[in-house]
Amino acid sequence: MCAQPIPAKKPAQGGNGCLFVFGLIFLMAGIFVSFVAIGMVHKGYRAHTAYLPAQAVILDKQLIENSDSDGNTYRAEFTFTFRVAPGAAEAGGDGVPYTVKGYDGMETSSSGRSSHQEILDAYQVGQTYPCWYDPEDPNQAVLEKPSHWNLLWLLFPVPFVGFGLFATIFAIRNWTRRGEPDTPPTPAAAAVPKPATVSAAYGAGELVTEQGSKLPHRLKSDTAEKAAAIGLGCFGLIWTGVSGTMWVAFLSGGDWFGLIFISLFVLLGLGILGAAVWQGLIGWGVGATTVEISTLDVAPGDTFQVVVSQSGRALQVNHLAVYLVCEEKATYRQGTDTRTATEVVLNELQTERSDFVVSQGQPEELTASVTVPAGAMHSFEADKNKIVWKLCVKGDIERWPDFKREFPFRVVARAN
Repeated sequence: MCAQPIPAKKPAQGGNGCLFVFGLIFLMAGIFVSFVAIGMVHKGYRAHTAYLPAQAVILDKQLIENSDSDGNTYRAEFTFTFRVAPGAAEAGGDGVPYTVKGYDGMETSSSGRSSHQEILDAYQVGQTYPCWYDPEDPNQAVLEKPSHWNLLWLLFPVPFVGFGLFATIFAIRNWTRRGEPDTPPTPAAAAVPKPATVSAAYGAGELVTEQGSKLPHRLKSDTAEKAAAIGLGCFGLIWTGVSGTMWVAFLSGGDWFGLIFISLFVLLGLGILGAAVWQGLIGWGVGATTVEISTLDVAPGDTFQVVVSQSGRALQVNHLAVYLVCEEKATYRQGTDTRTATEVVLNELQTERSDFVVSQGQPEELTASVTVPAGAMHSFEADKNKIVWKLCVKGDIERWPDFKREFPFRVVARAN
């Protein structure tokens, strides 16, 4: 069976629509959270810059406890009264009395009963303490001005808004590009051969290749470092942003148990961001790897030619190797979980090269004659079983992460 060139098809827009909706949900959530965060920060900022001092008498105090599925949270609440002299810049005399409830005006709860109990113990009922009130609305008053850590609430919505904007803009740009009419090439451009897309049966799926420059067919890699970097980066920003904000809240509240607990989530988020950076270094820092083969229809026992090209910008390559790999994948159920077991049936070195430099605009090449072992199983794909053949390129680059890029190809059954 020989693969025939067919016109390239535009990808379906279903996934693009899901990305747009998903991004829009994150964007709306981020905008809502931004309003809440800005309101909290503004309240704290006004308490520091506009509130006026007075003397408060503590009438009552209590520890407010809230219980939910995540455990118990606490906050200290006081009932106190103070007087404001009409038209005076400071409280005093026999002015208008106000009775309010609260502590620092934020009314935020956190775990760790002891830290909130210490706040209660610092104030005695019937005693007089300094307080601050809003001159525009004296019913807003605090015994303690909010911590400057309150400003970090502004960071909380950033990951939501950032990912939402990225996803919606990316989806809109894809729609815009797909809506552009196909224009015929100019005579000058028509003289330049363009890569042709080839689709061929690949088990139950498809093998998509392009026209090569050295050999007829250029394989596509199924290793997506850039997409992995973007996905991990967005998820890591959201995870670290949320857990980091909670970490700051626990720190400012003196809740050491909660601080230690949430630190585990912060470290996990930093690890995800580190993985995103690692994938980004491979995807954007290490140059592209291309693999071209002489034929698409390879049967067990056949030999075909391979050209591997490695590009980059002043890369010192310690070692570059090409392997012929065959994997058997089996999908099965274990209880309520679906698992896929992968067994490497063949992992055979085909060619390698060490200690060379890749200069910008001058890719380095490796060539090999690859033979599929006689009697090997051809490519196969069913509901629960799959035989996958691929060429695997492994690189050891000086001062850059090592990489492994895989390029699937098809092995057909030999005709009788």
